[in-house]
Amino acid sequence: MPGFSNKAAEGLSARRAARSAHGLFGAGRPDDHGRTMALLTNLSPHPDNARTSLGDVSELEQSIRAQGVLQELVVTTSEAHLAAWPAHRDAIGEAEYVVICGHRRLAAAVRAGLTEIPIRIRPELSDNGRDLEVMLSENGQRNDLSALDEARSFARLQEEFGRTQEQICAAVGCSQSHVSKRLALLRLPGPLQAALQSDELTVRDAIALESKLKTDDDRLAAWTMVANGALGADDAVRPVSVSEAIAVRREQGAAAGRVAAARKRAQKEGLSLVDVSGDGQHWRLEDDDAVAQARAAGTLAALIDAAGTFCYVSTQPLPAEAAAAAPAPRTPPPAAPAAKAAPTAAPARTSAPAPRPTAENPAAEAAKAREDACRRIAARKPTAAEALRRISRCVVLQGATKTASLLAHQWLYASRVGPEDANPDRYFDAVVQAGGDLQVQLAHAAALAADELAARAAGDRWGPDTLAHVRRLMTEADYSPTPWEAARLQDAAQPA
Repeated sequence: MPGFSNKAAEGLSARRAARSAHGLFGAGRPDDHGRTMALLTNLSPHPDNARTSLGDVSELEQSIRAQGVLQELVVTTSEAHLAAWPAHRDAIGEAEYVVICGHRRLAAAVRAGLTEIPIRIRPELSDNGRDLEVMLSENGQRNDLSALDEARSFARLQEEFGRTQEQICAAVGCSQSHVSKRLALLRLPGPLQAALQSDELTVRDAIALESKLKTDDDRLAAWTMVANGALGADDAVRPVSVSEAIAVRREQGAAAGRVAAARKRAQKEGLSLVDVSGDGQHWRLEDDDAVAQARAAGTLAALIDAAGTFCYVSTQPLPAEAAAAAPAPRTPPPAAPAAKAAPTAAPARTSAPAPRPTAENPAAEAAKAREDACRRIAARKPTAAEALRRISRCVVLQGATKTASLLAHQWLYASRVGPEDANPDRYFDAVVQAGGDLQVQLAHAAALAADELAARAAGDRWGPDTLAHVRRLMTEADYSPTPWEAARLQDAAQPA
């Protein structure tokens, strides 16, 4: 025969002899129910079966041992298959038929020791990728396919057979959205695909990582955060959800963008940048007049924090502000002198604990994390303009004045600002009698405490005030939000 080697002819003769011994030449023999039977040795699994793993077939094996194979395997002839898939010649070997539907039944029948199995011959299914569509449809209806196996099959239908997403969903019996989301999984980096294949990562979370983060670096960083957990306020590692990790990474990306924009602004204005982590002193400028005065004096600079907030500062105190504006300290304030006639040692200054954080109470953990940032801001003497703005707001929030004042006392006492008195009432009396800057600082700290108490009372979706409060901590105290807070920040940034 033209085009046949001696070896191929010998193999064809051997297959004919086997089929002759089986009882029929060609399609096998009929069983008692009129079904076509084929030797198991004459069947080959489809080399491009959408399923990369058949899973556990032990239960199916026991069923076949007890009742036999009740449903026929759908197969195509080797000739029809090789006409469509010539590269599969070595893979199917001497088999006369190639299985399209029934790979698990075939594997279980082999394990059960059967020699033959019922088949339905459908050679037309080998045309133009229809066998792939049929395998996808069968496995999809039984939820047998992994998401990645399904995605790879969809991709092959697109790339090798020119199918559109609409054609795929019509042939397989699913929505176009399903096809689109499965194909998106193939855009995930290798480690995330491996986590998805091993069920460490759910399909829903994998789709969220792909759709909500723009780069593989962001996706891998978010997954690393999920895998490693986060260090809570009590130094215990707590789990981090994928949604939290995505929110943190998006906030970090947004902050990086703001930092870049702020640097560009500083460069455009010809301003040097103040190193927030260095030992140099600087004075924040709260109004346009102060900015203009510093610019004229040649002391104007820019401060950009990790959140990307741009702030004008002066590298020297301005004459009009020198008494009111203290430089931002880089070391804790010095201890106040001890009382001259104290009969006993003053109690250690510690800040009262925030609500006890637990893994089930991320809001309390966030409040605990913010405590030190609030204390640092409260311990810094505010500028006159800053104090006026904050104190005015505190006056409006009279309902929280008492509680906020107590919280402000805790912060100032722990920072050794003001009298050496752990009793809030005596502390307040001493501050009022002293008047001056300390009284302004206490009122300013109380306004800050009112904001913090409002943040603690806020629900999962923060409003503008809570958002502004946390951003202020990030700007003025180099505060790093917890993953839970980052998720709230991301929610607040989304349109309602």
